[in-house]
Amino acid sequence: MIRKAPKYSEQIEEIKKTLLRLTKEMEHIHAQQTDLEHALNEYPVLAELKTKIKPYEELWKLRNQFDAKCLNEWINSPLGKLDPEVVQQEFTQMIQKAGILANTFGNMPNITRPRAVAQALVKLLMKFKESVPIIQALCNPALSSPGLDDTNSQEIFDTLTFVNDEGQKLEEMTLQSLRNYEVEKYKDKLEEISERASKEFSNHKTMVKMKDDWGPLEFTCQEVTGKDSYILNGEAVELIQTTLDDHIIKTQTMKGSPFAKFMLPQIVSWENSLIQTQDNLDLWLKVQAVWMYLEPVFSSEDIISQMPVEGSKFKEVNIAWHNLMNRINEDPRALTVIEIEELG
Repeated sequence: MIRKAPKYSEQIEEIKKTLLRLTKEMEHIHAQQTDLEHALNEYPVLAELKTKIKPYEELWKLRNQFDAKCLNEWINSPLGKLDPEVVQQEFTQMIQKAGILANTFGNMPNITRPRAVAQALVKLLMKFKESVPIIQALCNPALSSPGLDDTNSQEIFDTLTFVNDEGQKLEEMTLQSLRNYEVEKYKDKLEEISERASKEFSNHKTMVKMKDDWGPLEFTCQEVTGKDSYILNGEAVELIQTTLDDHIIKTQTMKGSPFAKFMLPQIVSWENSLIQTQDNLDLWLKVQAVWMYLEPVFSSEDIISQMPVEGSKFKEVNIAWHNLMNRINEDPRALTVIEIEELG
């Protein structure tokens, strides 16, 4: 009966076309009755037929999907062409639907043949389920990420020694060809390697995202009225401070992860940069506060005449502050500012 799935699907499509035609006729009759202000006729059998045919339609649709995916695409396509997340998602939906249909037809004591098909589908899918972890492990994009070294992919090759015998790249092989070498017996090892690669890839993406987060950040300045100078904008400082706090915690957590050892020098360098930026910002805000307090004081000629040494020192600081803040105002990009030598 399972082999006749395409035939039954065609029959169901014909039934659906008939039901659609009858539905349109019913709507036409209802429209006429409405125009004539007559009570609308009811057609309960039509609604009942639509409901009853639904599980049969889903059953043969699922059977066709099983053939297309589990018996064709997923076992005959090169591994490099498969998306493991899509395979997992579609397979999960299929096996859930098969279970629901088996239960639905199981509650119909006189409907034996569709029930047998649904139960057979459950068994077939449970058998294929053993191959899903293999697909996920070998098609894991983390294994070929440019941000990672080739340790994990090399371990895959060391585990599947027969791949070299085939003279093909792993991504060119198919699940069917791997089955010829009983690849299932390597499942646990392949999953272990893939899981490690995924965790390393996750750390790598976290590092990339942190650096990307700094792209739009700016040390925005605001003009000090009547002083031809600038100070840091409070909202910009708050956003940068929040980002620093978050990234320092993430980086230090990552540094302690066994799945980040491959990029430890990069992590340490990034951590040092963040901490240096934090220290610089703290000092910067302190200097800014002092400058804002003293600038009005030493703007007075009387004060300078009474404190010439202090006035001279403040003048040097004031010039340096003006030059620095004007420079930052012209290019406030955070990634540029933190590289300014005067802030080191």
